[in-house]
Amino acid sequence: MELVLLRHAPAVERDPLRWPNDLERPLTATGRRQSRRVALTLRRLGWIPDLVLTSRAVRTRETALGVVEGMRLGPDALKVSDALRPGGAFESVRAAVGGAAVARLLLVGHEPDLSIMAQGFLLQADDPSWDLALTKAGLIGLSLPETPDTGRPTLRFVVPARLLWR
Repeated sequence: MELVLLRHAPAVERDPLRWPNDLERPLTATGRRQSRRVALTLRRLGWIPDLVLTSRAVRTRETALGVVEGMRLGPDALKVSDALRPGGAFESVRAAVGGAAVARLLLVGHEPDLSIMAQGFLLQADDPSWDLALTKAGLIGLSLPETPDTGRPTLRFVVPARLLWR
């Protein structure tokens, strides 16, 4: 399976008066533009997801929707997964990924969760020397073997937001 981890695009600043529930914060105008640039970047890399899983947070759903619309994927290509909620457990994400019967999967989530996921998939261990911080609208591309005994996970690409296609 090919897996891409995408951190949500820039959202409005935290404001407990306006958004008492942090999951309600929407993207900024820049964030909406960056989500479309993610779609363009993935398309130029020749990477079209079969399925996009996103957390319930408004900012991740809007990022995912920008990618789905920018790539002209059908509405069935986008699904919400509680495994991707902020602070979600890696094992829950691993189960969601394993349960997705697709060749190419895009996960849209939060930091530091996505960096922890990349570490979990690549290193399959907790390594304190691993220090990866994904920028907003940044991408990490991985190839995962069908089973652990059929190969090792491979890092395919890392694209920070500043290098997205315009």
